[in-house]
Amino acid sequence: MNRRPSEKPPAAKHAGARPSPKKTRKGAERRGAALVAHIDGGARGNPGPAGYGVSVEDGDGRKVAELYGYLGTATNNTAEYAALLALLEYARKAGAGSLRVLSDSELLVRQIRGEYRVRHPGLQILHGAARRLIATLPSVVLEHVPREQNVAADALANRAMDLRESSGPLPEVLRNGAGLDARRCGLTGARSSLYLLPMPAGAIASQVQRVRERIAAAARRAGRDPDSIVLVGVSKTAPPDRILEAVQAGLTDLGENRVQEARDKAALLPDTIRWHLVGHLQSNKAGHAARLFAAIHSIDSQEILARLDQAAEKTGRVIEGLVQVDLAGEAGKSGMTTDGLDALLEAAASCRSVRVSGLMILPPYDPDPEKSRPHFRRLRQLLEQARKRHPSLDLRQLSMGMTEDFEVAVEEGATLVRVGRALFGERRRE
Repeated sequence: MNRRPSEKPPAAKHAGARPSPKKTRKGAERRGAALVAHIDGGARGNPGPAGYGVSVEDGDGRKVAELYGYLGTATNNTAEYAALLALLEYARKAGAGSLRVLSDSELLVRQIRGEYRVRHPGLQILHGAARRLIATLPSVVLEHVPREQNVAADALANRAMDLRESSGPLPEVLRNGAGLDARRCGLTGARSSLYLLPMPAGAIASQVQRVRERIAAAARRAGRDPDSIVLVGVSKTAPPDRILEAVQAGLTDLGENRVQEARDKAALLPDTIRWHLVGHLQSNKAGHAARLFAAIHSIDSQEILARLDQAAEKTGRVIEGLVQVDLAGEAGKSGMTTDGLDALLEAAASCRSVRVSGLMILPPYDPDPEKSRPHFRRLRQLLEQARKRHPSLDLRQLSMGMTEDFEVAVEEGATLVRVGRALFGERRRE
């Protein structure tokens, strides 16, 4: 809701002071405690100077903490989400056993419950971050309450706006340097103000449409259904704002070469994205990969397969796997040789949490796409042969084709094409 300046703002503290979250009862943050919190956020104008407030009590009704934050220029909805994120981070650090959240924003409560859809691209980032934090807590209940029952949190939000200060660090996703270039992502603007305005459709959206048109044309040339091909946007080194524009243009599948980069981006982008690992997977990253990715395109040994299967089973997930095949014998490239393919597929048949569904290839680079055609054709033949020899596996996927040669790959049977530069432009040097 829009805010008016308090008639009698508290006396300002000395310049640069940033008090810690106020705790009113010593020892109240005991591990496993039941917490009840009122949250509120608003802006004086929409957007305008914005702040949030959080008042936390224990199960006996005794106040244990007060949190507030000044956001600069932001919208009402942004401030409401900021209050929720600040509370969830506090509850996680305090080791809360259960958390009851009371808010006078019916929209916020219903969006977090999944009753209302979050359409604003900036709020999708905050919504995804909140849902992930909620998943880390044992029990969280959100309730809508009338504004008159939210006086304490309302006063704290006004305090933040009056003093233009915060009781501690802002929620992680709103801070500069939280694993991304925050300004380029559109999360912050000049002077640390917050701008979450819709991004207009631009170059990225046009490129997504153009690549889809090229895929469809290649499919028709081969007598195939264009809908049978999945476009995986390889977002390696692309900043989150450019990725978000592609997602808004309808891109649902994203590929990353590195586990850590995917983890950082996934925390800032809509949780509807289906993440693919298209780069080499080190065995010590198998656990992280199993928790994040829906599909792994680069299984190249029985050891990696076994580690992934074990890690996915521990997390209760079933992930899709593709075997990377090396047909050119290039030095420095990963991939299973054709001689070892049958043994790996036999091992895959006994996996419980990794469903091996096809093959992947990285042919030798050549600016002439026709030079890749023999490799794509050979991989399709290998898949057809493997399907006969391993009937217990649902082998139907061919991951092949990148910016230079994805149209040739589609003509040769690709079901997954991994396109980066044609969507996001030339990559920056790492």
